[in-house]
Amino acid sequence: MEVVVTEYIKQENTEMHTVNWITKMKTLVLLLLGAIVAQAKDERSYVYECRAFADSYFNGVYHDFNEPVPYLDSYDFDNTIESARVTGVWLFYDNVEYNTYESGMVHYSWGLDYSDTFDGVHNRVSSLRYAGSQLVINENGYNLYHGTYYTGKHLYETNDIPDLTVFHQDVTSIIIIGQSSWTFCEGTYYTGNCQCLYATQYDQNTLHRLDVGFYPTIHDYPVGLSQVMSVHQGCGGGGGRAA
Repeated sequence: MEVVVTEYIKQENTEMHTVNWITKMKTLVLLLLGAIVAQAKDERSYVYECRAFADSYFNGVYHDFNEPVPYLDSYDFDNTIESARVTGVWLFYDNVEYNTYESGMVHYSWGLDYSDTFDGVHNRVSSLRYAGSQLVINENGYNLYHGTYYTGKHLYETNDIPDLTVFHQDVTSIIIIGQSSWTFCEGTYYTGNCQCLYATQYDQNTLHRLDVGFYPTIHDYPVGLSQVMSVHQGCGGGGGRAA
């Protein structure tokens, strides 16, 4: 009888050890998966970067920015920037929310590791953002802005848009990035007066190239449009044409 009881206890202990081992393995797997996800988030790749300094000539306290910041006071950096090093196209605004509700200065810096001393605009920046994609450097695309000089509501796209009313996006200024041209038309479905726009300047290093075209108002030369209601890639013809 004792032998039977002993064998039962041994079997029970073995089953308990098996259950405990499985539970520990499950916990370990979950912890490893969590660590991998956290690491992936921390190591997110940003192609456009801005290091903004509180003092002239890249001295003093600084912040690294990779995302749009509508309120720099949330970083305790409002009206503080006096110099910056940037990769990509970065726009700096006098007022919060990209001068959406108040007119003011707009300063832009662009290039590949470009150093900007912010001459004449020290301690005036209250919001900032980049143009283009944070996933692919020099991706062929266009940035549409509600206000002149890249202010207000913003839309970034890389595809044809036959009818901009779907996006509820008025267009008054445009930034082109990449090596493709784009045709902007006053009518939907690429009708009416149209104008082909493209990057007009570029920066290049041993690894990358950045092509940029700035059009601060669509109403004046060289654009000359009253409005933008559709966009397609390439010059001439209908949508879907490559540059």
